[in-house]
Amino acid sequence: MQKEELINYRLPRYSELPEIELYMDQLLSYLKLHMLDGEREVITNTMINNYVKHGIVKAPVKKKYKKYHIAYLLAVLFLKKVYSLDEINKLVNIQINSTDIVEAYDTFCDELEADIKSLVNKDETVKGKFEVTGGDTSNLFRATILSVATRVYVETCLRQ
Repeated sequence: MQKEELINYRLPRYSELPEIELYMDQLLSYLKLHMLDGEREVITNTMINNYVKHGIVKAPVKKKYKKYHIAYLLAVLFLKKVYSLDEINKLVNIQINSTDIVEAYDTFCDELEADIKSLVNKDETVKGKFEVTGGDTSNLFRATILSVATRVYVETCLRQ
């Protein structure tokens, strides 16, 4: 993916995630569809099972993954670029305890996309949609997403 393509990169919002439950193969296909080019080949069922085993993502229900599983997994796939599984687990729990999954996931998407665009455009005035107005939780969430966006940008530059 070229830097120019990063500007148009968009994750599906929570309301756009599949309403139907997905089996593992369907889930893998869906996740790969929404990941950056360099990440598509590294998503495996073993990886997802590992996230479940570590308690980062809840276990599937009768081998089917629901909408909230997909949201968690999309966020985790970006967070793993920078953070360990233990750190991801803590970060996700902090955010989920301060808001519901829909708002947390949609905010993650908005912030990540805005930060990536800002880095690509070298525009320091462009910020994420949400200003940091809360306490430590808001600052932690904002810093987490900025670090992930920075990693995505650096990886893209290095692949060119």
